[in-house]
Amino acid sequence: MKTEEARIYAKIIDNLRKEKITIDTNDMIIDTTAITHCYPLFTLNVKDFKKVQGIEVLTVSSKD
Repeated sequence: MKTEEARIYAKIIDNLRKEKITIDTNDMIIDTTAITHCYPLFTLNVKDFKKVQGIEVLTVSSKD
């Protein structure tokens, strides 16, 4: 993780703690990467990723 990613990661953690929200560490790393590089996030797990401000979360459908 580079300096910019670390700064964004810390900011996300701080905001979530203030709201008493927890999310998985791996999801935090994914969120941080998407925000840092201005990428949208495509996922089947929209609920968890919508907890983080500043990320564009897009739903994909399963072929199941």
